[in-house]
Amino acid sequence: MKKIFFHLREWLKAIVFALVLVLIVRLFLFQVFTVPTPSMEKTLLPGDFVFVSKVHYGARMPITLLSFPFVQQTLPFTQACKSYLDRIQFPYWRMPGFSEIKRNDVVVFNYPNEDEIPIDHRSYFVKRCVALPGDKLEIKQGLLYVNDTAETRSDKIQFNYHVKAGTTGINQNLLDSLDITEGGRISKGGDYSFSLTPQKAEALKKLPGIKMVKIFCEKQGSFAEYIFPNDDNIKWNEDWFGPLRVPKKNDSVQTDAVHLPLYKRIIEVHEHNKLEVRNDSVFINDKYSRYYLIKMNYYFMMGDNRHNSADSRFWGFVPENHIVGKAMYVLLSLNKGNSGLSRWNRW
Repeated sequence: MKKIFFHLREWLKAIVFALVLVLIVRLFLFQVFTVPTPSMEKTLLPGDFVFVSKVHYGARMPITLLSFPFVQQTLPFTQACKSYLDRIQFPYWRMPGFSEIKRNDVVVFNYPNEDEIPIDHRSYFVKRCVALPGDKLEIKQGLLYVNDTAETRSDKIQFNYHVKAGTTGINQNLLDSLDITEGGRISKGGDYSFSLTPQKAEALKKLPGIKMVKIFCEKQGSFAEYIFPNDDNIKWNEDWFGPLRVPKKNDSVQTDAVHLPLYKRIIEVHEHNKLEVRNDSVFINDKYSRYYLIKMNYYFMMGDNRHNSADSRFWGFVPENHIVGKAMYVLLSLNKGNSGLSRWNRW
């Protein structure tokens, strides 16, 4: 019996040691995330398992002390029981990293609009960082400009296109051969909507039976209430957005009626100030304020599937304390739309 207990104790010690080692690696070195949505197609696909480095930007220290390890928001096999207690919250601090976030890095971060959840337990998002703190950003006719320079469109950036074909439609085998996976017929008259890269749109135009391939684009000045900053005095939409300066630490921003909607959430939520508007005057922590000094760096994130991505155009800036790490490469990929079969070419 003593021998059995000895072996059980040794096994238990080995398991605990392994769990602690994995937890340390996961917290400070790297983590593997699954891509759940097509917002980053064709760069990342749903079902991709992505290796994310935490040492590149510096590992973020745990903020919520009392947490069940290896789960994000709810305990395993439950949907309502929280995996954390938020009674003890540490201030944000990050270890030194190998590099700063660079423009066009693919970044994993916590979704900044889940206010009821501690920062390090908010949902994980993966997007491309298109603008850094201090950058000027603008979108005109769907084309991104940063510091007045148009982006060089990658062959993996997609937009929604209206495709007009004959009444016989488009053969599915043809779509498969072009790797067109998102979209489909929208009318019996041969109208389709597809998410395409510009290169695939050009290839589709050359096929027999295709009458039109035209990119979808909202009208300039058309107000979309779901677009940041959700203010009808700022008439932006996903194809016409800005100009906008991405806030940088120590920036002094105006708090007048024109600028306050852009920075109100930063002041109140991300940087924890009391903000009141009294008779068109702004009071921050009960002091009349015409300007506010930004205390953190912020980033602007967008998905590569530009018309099918909920990103900074919809919910605003990503604070530096929400950054998790840099997406490095795909470890493996499972095609969820095809019975979970592996995409061997993406391993």
